Amino acid sequence: MKKTENSPPLYQLGWYNTLVLNLGLSSQSFQMFQPSPVLVPGPDEDEDLWAFYNNLPEQALSWNYRVSPGNQFYSNYRSLVSALEPVDQSEAMIKIIGKQNWDAFVAKQGNKVKWDGQLISLFSRWAAKHNPVILDKGVETIKTLLLDPVMMGQTKLLDYINAGHTFPQWNKNYAHLQQQLENSKPVSFKFNSRRMDLAMENHWAGFQQTENEKGLDELENYELFVKASFDRITTFMPFPRSWYYNRTFQFAFENEGNPPWNDDSSIDWDLFFGDKGNMRFLLKNLIIASGVDVYITMIPKENAVLSRQEVDAVSDFFIEKSPVVQQTIEKKPTATTVRISSDKGVPVIIGGNVVSTSDYIKLFPKIV
Repeated sequence: MKKTENSPPLYQLGWYNTLVLNLGLSSQSFQMFQPSPVLVPGPDEDEDLWAFYNNLPEQALSWNYRVSPGNQFYSNYRSLVSALEPVDQSEAMIKIIGKQNWDAFVAKQGNKVKWDGQLISLFSRWAAKHNPVILDKGVETIKTLLLDPVMMGQTKLLDYINAGHTFPQWNKNYAHLQQQLENSKPVSFKFNSRRMDLAMENHWAGFQQTENEKGLDELENYELFVKASFDRITTFMPFPRSWYYNRTFQFAFENEGNPPWNDDSSIDWDLFFGDKGNMRFLLKNLIIASGVDVYITMIPKENAVLSRQEVDAVSDFFIEKSPVVQQTIEKKPTATTVRISSDKGVPVIIGGNVVSTSDYIKLFPKIV
């Protein structure tokens, strides 16, 4: 098999396909996390969980989680919303009821009009008293303007910030995840480097591998066998809370120019949705297990001696080091076995399902 510089290790590809097969996943959306992060309970457990949903996935077979300003959903969404221009409400009202009427109503409000649900009743009372002819048309126009996706998104985001929130929240937290795990089922499976499946077609990140070879040449000194069991495993899919407005995101995605994008801003459609845009792919859900127990057996080939670096490289591939993760190593002349286990009830993230922008938008009800 011909490998390129960016090709993943063969056992990584084989393990990926093993997870897809045994966990009922699809290479058209699944991204493996390596090593699997552990969500330790504590005072920041909700924020730690939401941080994964806040990260924008890299376009790759696997992902080594890290936080950076450039790949965060919330910060990118805030920049996007700030670059959009809402409909000019005053201009729209003037077209319908006339400048004189609108100016008179605005003056009655102290020259400050707050575009919220109370505006309809304020205008209705004023028009009924001063000019009943414009009442119905004015009310209908206000209702339409209140539904402007740009203004709605900006208002919701501003309300969230003004409420004192400093971190983006999702509608399910750590406690919800633990409850869902408790109601989930176990799963167990095996991996054998002698018979690992290396075929890969239609991967969401564009990776292709049409050959299906044993690929043992890459494991120069050993063969690899894995026996894995998860006490519980579930798919966890929360949604962003009130800071996110799906109609705003959809409107921005479906319209590249002005409106709604501000021509005077350096922030444009390409920054988020172009060929190298930050938000071309979004995390739909996470595949999370608990009570993980993995036996990794490395059998040296003829005349080979396993180095500690080789053993560490393979063991570090599976689960990140944590106070709730135990690891033992048993060395024999014929094989080295590494056992890695995590405490029951403590979530371990196996990976996540990634979708395109358009598919992410479809996950939400139309009213969101």
